[in-house]
Amino acid sequence: MSQITMLHVDDTSSSTSSCATPTRTLSSTTSVFSTSSIRHALLEDNENFEVICNKRKRATASCWNTFGFPAKVKNGKVKTYEVIPGFVSCKICFDTYKYIDSSTANLYGHRCHRNESSDQTSISSFILSPRSKNPFSKNQTTKKEDIKKLCTRWVVGSMRSFRIVDDPGFKRIIQECLDIGKECRGELNLAAEDLLPSDRTVKNELQKLACDMRNKLKCVLLEAVANKALTISPDNWIDKYRGINYMGATAHFVDENLNYYAIDLFCVEIMDVKKTAENIYQLMESQLAQFGLDQYMDSITFVTDRGSNFIKAFRLNKVLFCVAHRLNNILKRCFYQTPMKKKKNKSLNTSVKSNTTITEIQDTPKKKKNRSIANLQPSPEIEDFTEGIREDESDDQDEDDDGDSCGYDDNGDFDDNHDYKDLTINQLPNNVREILNTIKNCKSLVKYIKKSGLNRQLQLVQNKSINEDSDGDTSAKAIEKRTLHQSSIVRWLSLCELLESIKNAYPSLVILLNNNKQNYRIQKINMDIVEKLIEFFYPWKTVLIELQKTNAPSLFLVLPCITYLRNELSNGDRKERSGMKFFYKRALQLLSSMFNMGEDYIIGAFLHPNYKQLRGASSTQIADCYTTCRLLIGPYQSSTETNEIIYEPQEKKAKIFMSTLMDKQKKQQSTSDEVDRYISLVLDEGEQYENPLDFWKKKENQVTFPNLSRMARKYFSIPCSSSAVERQFSATGQIITQRRSSLDPSTVNDIIFLRSIENKFS
Repeated sequence: MSQITMLHVDDTSSSTSSCATPTRTLSSTTSVFSTSSIRHALLEDNENFEVICNKRKRATASCWNTFGFPAKVKNGKVKTYEVIPGFVSCKICFDTYKYIDSSTANLYGHRCHRNESSDQTSISSFILSPRSKNPFSKNQTTKKEDIKKLCTRWVVGSMRSFRIVDDPGFKRIIQECLDIGKECRGELNLAAEDLLPSDRTVKNELQKLACDMRNKLKCVLLEAVANKALTISPDNWIDKYRGINYMGATAHFVDENLNYYAIDLFCVEIMDVKKTAENIYQLMESQLAQFGLDQYMDSITFVTDRGSNFIKAFRLNKVLFCVAHRLNNILKRCFYQTPMKKKKNKSLNTSVKSNTTITEIQDTPKKKKNRSIANLQPSPEIEDFTEGIREDESDDQDEDDDGDSCGYDDNGDFDDNHDYKDLTINQLPNNVREILNTIKNCKSLVKYIKKSGLNRQLQLVQNKSINEDSDGDTSAKAIEKRTLHQSSIVRWLSLCELLESIKNAYPSLVILLNNNKQNYRIQKINMDIVEKLIEFFYPWKTVLIELQKTNAPSLFLVLPCITYLRNELSNGDRKERSGMKFFYKRALQLLSSMFNMGEDYIIGAFLHPNYKQLRGASSTQIADCYTTCRLLIGPYQSSTETNEIIYEPQEKKAKIFMSTLMDKQKKQQSTSDEVDRYISLVLDEGEQYENPLDFWKKKENQVTFPNLSRMARKYFSIPCSSSAVERQFSATGQIITQRRSSLDPSTVNDIIFLRSIENKFS
């Protein structure tokens, strides 16, 4: 059995009931008996104890078919029974309840009575029953109303989320309390304080559980790193409340059963003031030492962004850079959104900036002069894309340059052979500048709506329009009321969401802005350009969503995703005739120059049975991939040769992402080489794998391709992006709120780690 199955956050072992059993000789006095002692006597001493029926004429309740009175055999020649007063017992399981004031309400909830009631299907017997309604239903309804009121007061008084009542952990606590009450019914007089621990106790238990789980995970990670099937993606994050610097890391690994896991290993405070490469490496080494991995750093693959400190820190290790970050940078540069570093002044001048003035101190041969210049701040809702102007955009730029030198002619057509990567904004034609202005105006509009608090008004306008258009049609009222979404320069998918939100809410925006006498803001936006931009961003959005998945292998997706992206950009280049054509060409050239299709991505695609023909790769890349695979698997072992393999036909599945780039099946003659036999393998019609590990889990494939299956475990433990650790920081941001900003960083680390374990293995 895999060691992974041991990773459960559950330290509560099954224990016997805490109810006491009788320890002295039973007597006729009721003070001796309890519900548990009577049940024990009925189970263990059936010669002297028995459940007798309630023979009273008024005992017409249906529960008396299941229950009776516990009784003790009297001493004497004739076997007679003495009822033990104050108790009733089940005739089937001998569960015993206190019987006070002739109330039977609590008996109807007993499981034996419910099972017996469910077997009664005769409607006539139900109608003739003196009590056709279950009294427990009324009692249950009353109790549920009480719980509802308590939950409402809790949510209001403690400012909790309404969805806290749906939390699985909260439900488990309630269920455990119910189980305790069922076990100790009538025996214990418990209060909430008797069961609930203090805050300090919970914190201590958190530390204990985290330590135990790290020890359990240690064995799993050591086995994975021994097979080079472990990858770690680190990153830095800053707490916005106290400004604490954190370094987090997520471990990606494939276990011996070829199951993929992503675990948040740690999120610890960076104690050093400077986040240098040496400090980062030492911190990583100290944290991995908790799992015994500090001695195996050479066998671990690291996936990071292109931060200079991370590049230098892991320069001696195998490092892959985040593909999602690279595509994001390509998009930023494509639309001139990358802020450039300002030129350093070679003179000895220094500048001291404030919010209102810039004070320059100029050195002269005689004396120093202080000169204050007013710093004109731009309007807060305007984002000027001209920050991305490159350093080579000097004032002496020849504005009368011939159009051909910039790649376009008088008709606005763009030359296919021109280099568009290094064109500056000053060199762009008007139809291209109009697109950049449209992006700027869209951002300005959304920022104005947010700053003015008009998003709610926008929803009300949409609601009014829906009510007027529905004319009694309830289906129309179900339409989602849309708000505008802001974008972030570090996340370019958000720009696509911004444009889509403007498009979807456009009719209501016109009404709202007209009411506020701000209609010029929407009039500046060319909606045709907005739609073309959305169409341009769609393949990027599709690819980035796929590449940032963290619950399954993703390395194999890079080649088909980049190929798909190139095809879409080429199609857009051929189709467009306006300024958008420039951005299709520029994006294609930037993608080719800024992204390098490394060998690991090619091998990852090759080890996916649906992409092993490597469509989109060059002939040189394919040949190098085959050569590397043969070198890695070593000499072919004849004991694993199999000329004919019979596969069970699989049910035809729906097409998955990038299915158009999957292999076209062609039957080829089998060869003796494992790589060649894998290349010539023909899958059944409709046999598609969203997760390639599902293919390699099959016993026949492991027997036929033993070396490649081991390679698959190694390569599919490598993610193509560092999005997992960024999601860890998103969770950390929800833990460190304004109310909980004083949490100790070590406590945050334990919470993040246990949360990841709980989500993966519970």
